[in-house]
This record gives sequence, C-alpha cells and structure tokens, in this order.
Amino acid sequence: MSALITPTRLGVISADEVSDIEQQLDDTNSKKEELQSEVTDLSSYLNNLESQINSTNNEIDNINEQIAKLEKEIEAATSDLELANVDVEKQYEQMKLRIRFMYEANNMDMMDAILGSKDFSEALNRVNYIQKLASYDREQLEKLNNTVSSISATKEGLEEKMAELESLKASAAEKRAGVIDLMNQTKGSISAYSDQIEEFEKQALVIEEQLRQARLASQTRHDAGTAENIENTYVEQGDDLKLLATIIYCEAGNQPYEGLLAVGSVVLNRVNSPRFVQNTVYDVIMSPGQFEPVSSGRFALYYSEDRATERCYQAAREVLDGNITGSWLFFIVNDGTRAGDVIGDHVFFYEW
Repeated sequence: MSALITPTRLGVISADEVSDIEQQLDDTNSKKEELQSEVTDLSSYLNNLESQINSTNNEIDNINEQIAKLEKEIEAATSDLELANVDVEKQYEQMKLRIRFMYEANNMDMMDAILGSKDFSEALNRVNYIQKLASYDREQLEKLNNTVSSISATKEGLEEKMAELESLKASAAEKRAGVIDLMNQTKGSISAYSDQIEEFEKQALVIEEQLRQARLASQTRHDAGTAENIENTYVEQGDDLKLLATIIYCEAGNQPYEGLLAVGSVVLNRVNSPRFVQNTVYDVIMSPGQFEPVSSGRFALYYSEDRATERCYQAAREVLDGNITGSWLFFIVNDGTRAGDVIGDHVFFYEW
C-alpha cells in the first residue's frame, strides 16, 4: 500500500495522488470486506460447533441416565446376592446338622431304629425317609447355589454394561473437550479479525477525509484554470436562508454534510455565474426545469411547513457566508455514467 497523503501535502496534490488515495481506500475496504467474510464463515463454523456441543451434552446426559439406572439394578442384584448367600449358608448349616445327627451323633441308634422295626415294610419306610431327607438337602442346596450363580451372572453382566457406559461417557467427554477447544480457538480468531476490521474502519475514515480534502484541493486548482472565474457577488435578499435550506433538504436531506454544502454551493455558483440570467437565490431555485422538487411541488410544501432540518439550515448559513466547496454548476443522482465529483449519492460537475 502506498504511503498515506497527509493534510500538509494537500496544497500540492496532483491528480495521480488523488487516484492513489482512492486506490488506498479501495484496498482498505477490500481487506475489511475479506475479514468480514472470514468472520461470517467463522461465525457459521462456531454455530456448527455449538450444535456439536449440544448434541454431545445430550449424549452424555443420556449415558448418565443409563448409568444411574444400572447403579440401582447393580445395587438390587448385590442385595439379592447377599440374601441368597445367606440362604445357602443356612441350608448348608441345617444339612450339616442333620448329617451330624444321622451319621455322626449316634450311628448305632439309626441302625437300631431300622432293625427295631416291626416288620420289613416299616424298615423300608424308615430307610426311604432317611434317603428322601438327604435328597431334599441336596436339591435345596443345589437350587440355592443355582440362584446364587444366576444372580452373580446378572450382576457381572450389569457391571460389564456399566464399564461400557463409562467408556462411552469418557469418549463423549473427550470429544466435548476437543470441540470446546475448537470453539475457544474460533472465538479467538473472530475477536482478532474483529479488532483488525475495526482498525481498517478507522483507517478508511482517515483515508476518506484525506480523499475529501484532496478532491477539494484538486477542484480548487481546476476552478482557477477554467475560462470562467466565478466571483462571489452574492447579495442577500429576503428569506434566502430558508429558501436555500429547503432546497438543500429536498435534494440532499439524507446525504452526508459535505453533500448538503455541495448542493448549496451549486445554487450560489449559479447566482454568481454570468452563464445564468438568474442572479438571486429565489430565481435560481424557481427557474423552470432546474430542480425536480420545485417541479413536483415538494419544495413549496416543505417551504410552507418549514420542513428543513437544522443540519440543512447550518449548511445553508455556511454557503451564504462564503463556504462554497466547489465550482460546480450542476449535479445529478450518480448512476455511474457521468464524470465529476461524487459526494454521497450525487455527482457534481461544472460542464453539462
């Protein structure tokens, strides 16, 4: 980028230097737009990351709900297993007591009980009873052991599922941490780009002011070299201030202040120019076919209602006091087809 032209140099500025400032402004605005596009893309990416975070959070919440449910199931299975083991112990102890009673306490008494039977049928019944009792003990113990095995297997299955859920939760948390890091990096980039955009905006404002001054300086030299050297011979008459403020309001009320001054300058230049037979503010403004608001009737309406803003009055005062910012005699809405000095939405020029 070329070095900025400082205000102290404006008195000797050339057309090439004006073009250079215009190029600087275009380059600055172009870079600002590129950064704004980057910020837009990063903002979209950030929204996508936030969606991923929300999705991951929902996934973790769902896993936590399953873990909470499994914890209760494991707790219930643990309690059932403890009770089942207690039952096994009780059954085992009872069986040992019966065995001890039948086989260890007094083995001869059992034999006497069998041999002391009245007949063979009674003896068989007593033997069968002892066998059934032993068989019952075995069946009950086996049943309880099967229950314990089943509950243990259920608990192990629940604990394996719990381990899987914990692993899924850890993976989701790791994924969320990675997305959060990306979000923080993206936010940092957006902040950095925003700071650069702000700097380019400040620079653009400086360049725009330099360009404005450069154009005025260039226009002043152009005016000095024209065949017609317009001298300010204006003499105030009647309500020139209100007339000028109203036409400025009609033509450029929504334009930058420089545009207000330019419209007022065109009117005063026509008053002072020998090329126009009208030599008062009123005559210039009311000249047929010159100002569209006059032809449409808007000027008369706004004049009667004193619609002009204080900005328009201020610009009118400055122009009437001699602050004529250019030697233009005409201006139109800028559609890109007319050469001249572009100020706001208008282009101002000397020759029609």
